[in-house]
Amino acid sequence: MLTSILNALVELLSSIVGVGYVGLAPKKKTSLNLPALVVELVELEPDADPGTGELALRAHWEARVVTLESQPEPQSWELVSAVLFELFQAPWMLENVGLVQIKSVARDYFSPEFQGHRIWLIEWVQPLRLGENKWDTEGIVPQSIFVYPLGDETGELISEEN
Repeated sequence: MLTSILNALVELLSSIVGVGYVGLAPKKKTSLNLPALVVELVELEPDADPGTGELALRAHWEARVVTLESQPEPQSWELVSAVLFELFQAPWMLENVGLVQIKSVARDYFSPEFQGHRIWLIEWVQPLRLGENKWDTEGIVPQSIFVYPLGDETGELISEEN
């Protein structure tokens, strides 16, 4: 599932005109065609249990928009805006993956591996569910659920006669 999301992100962000590289940070020192979008999954945290037998998570993603420092600042802004727009408007075609929720967008001055470049850091969260839904739509699906109160607002039990 996570690899599928990464592949979908790479495909989505590769559609931005003029981008030279989209993907994970290379493990070895190598040259990247700039401007580059370096994508990273940084955290998974539990989300509200949907009660379906699936594991609900919130995936925290980061993308670094890397441009030459000599490039005019407004061109970097335009690229950052294009990334934000693509993330925001993307209809997620993957089942069990929710819409992107942008957390922050800021200059990243703390990436020593990109020294001499201008870096913008985009952070977002994306809800997802792993596993299969145990509540399939085949068979008997309850149409009504009856709830019987155990007590009134004072906490005393209500007798069956009431």
